[in-house]
Amino acid sequence: MLEKQVSFNDGIAHIYTVENAALPGDKPADKLTDRRKARFENRTVGAVRFFSAKQADTKIDRMIMIPKKIKVSPQDVVILVSEDENQYSIEQVQTKTDTRPHTKLLSLRRLESNYDFA
Repeated sequence: MLEKQVSFNDGIAHIYTVENAALPGDKPADKLTDRRKARFENRTVGAVRFFSAKQADTKIDRMIMIPKKIKVSPQDVVILVSEDENQYSIEQVQTKTDTRPHTKLLSLRRLESNYDFA
């Protein structure tokens, strides 16, 4: 049975790739390179997920749902426009096929220090 229709009306997620922007021979300098944008819907971080993450010595600050066709990986960084505009690392990507349209659920952890942009 399918869940409700997902609308993705909560804002736009800018998804960045972290790349070395240093010149050859220089000290590595990780910077964000714009990769893609996706509309998102906020989801609740449930108690089970929150405490499971704590046991694994990590923290889940936000959960968002994006369309399944958007390619993301746990090495990417997300900035949520029209929200707090903090930078988040992707802790987990889960594909959900019980929604219409099919979606990906992203577990996000806020970064302590932000990357610069390339």
